[in-house]
Amino acid sequence: YDFLKMAVERNHPASLAQLASMSLPDATLPPELRELIKPDTEAAIRLFQRSMLLGYSDAIIPLAGELHKQPAKYSAERVFELYRLAADAGDPRGGVAYGYCLTVGRGCKADGEQGVRILNQLVDAGVPFANMALADLYFNGSGVEPNLTKALSCLSAASAAGVPQCYTLMAVIAQLGNASRASDPFRAKTYLRMAAER
Repeated sequence: YDFLKMAVERNHPASLAQLASMSLPDATLPPELRELIKPDTEAAIRLFQRSMLLGYSDAIIPLAGELHKQPAKYSAERVFELYRLAADAGDPRGGVAYGYCLTVGRGCKADGEQGVRILNQLVDAGVPFANMALADLYFNGSGVEPNLTKALSCLSAASAAGVPQCYTLMAVIAQLGNASRASDPFRAKTYLRMAAER
């Protein structure tokens, strides 16, 4: 911790982001560190911002995540701008969030065609969470026409790539059913068990 503090005092960008992560209320720290680093979301946000301004692009997504949790204080437009910056820096998480927000119009003017194009480019580049985002969009009809077949196809690709969250959405689809497919609670439970195992 002393070495980390010294690095932070010297404005070492990665160290600023590390201390920010450790300062978040949900950070898992050993008891010895918990006595030294008190949970403080606003302090963490300031550290992430300093790190980002010093050129550390890995600080952008956690900063956006913390701002997103406080919509009354930080605008959706600010969060969207951070996602765009992360995407421009080549962060695939930023690309997925940017494409998703662009599709549904969260923090920006909706452009479903461009958002889906970005997400499909990320799928082609091997980013499995882009498939998860597309599945969510097609399942809910957010910014695109609802299409259960496309949603299931995207979920299947995401599950093949090892994304455990896709099984939760597959469980929801199995439980709800639709006009062409009856509700299947047994299959829903199977998907939830698969999610838990992974």
